[in-house]
Amino acid sequence: MLSEGTTAPDFTLSGLGLPNDADERRMTEYHLEEFARGTPTLLAFYPGDFSPVCTDELCSLRDIALSAIDTSRDVYGISRDSLFTHEAFAYDHDIDFPLLSDVEGDVCAAYDAIHEEDAGDGVEAGLAKRTLYVLAPDLTIEYAWQSDDPWVDPDIEAVVDELVAAGA
Repeated sequence: MLSEGTTAPDFTLSGLGLPNDADERRMTEYHLEEFARGTPTLLAFYPGDFSPVCTDELCSLRDIALSAIDTSRDVYGISRDSLFTHEAFAYDHDIDFPLLSDVEGDVCAAYDAIHEEDAGDGVEAGLAKRTLYVLAPDLTIEYAWQSDDPWVDPDIEAVVDELVAAGA
């Protein structure tokens, strides 16, 4: 896991943007320097769409984003799943923040958010590790949380508190 106080590594990933007026998601290139600089940002790395814990986590982030985080704070989900899987997952669960696809795993590796070896219970080496980073507007990591156990949920309320504090 990257240390708090360090600068978040820059990246560009493809992802699905928010639905447009026709309720269709659009593929967009997301460059960290463009979408996060100037805005408190949460990067939520997770093993995979449709897994039970990931579904709970992302739906909790969706619910928190709707009620407790104002529009000046952004949430981005990142996994190694394809854009097609992200699209189905976002549609099925009304995920209203971008899901970014790191199919090659380079960004997960740069953020030390990748399982280096099999973790058991169906989690194979190479999957994204459940990791949360709250970035300050200057891209400094203000908060970092990670679990080697893919079945452990993060404390979403603590993450939201850190995200709100990052924008103070």
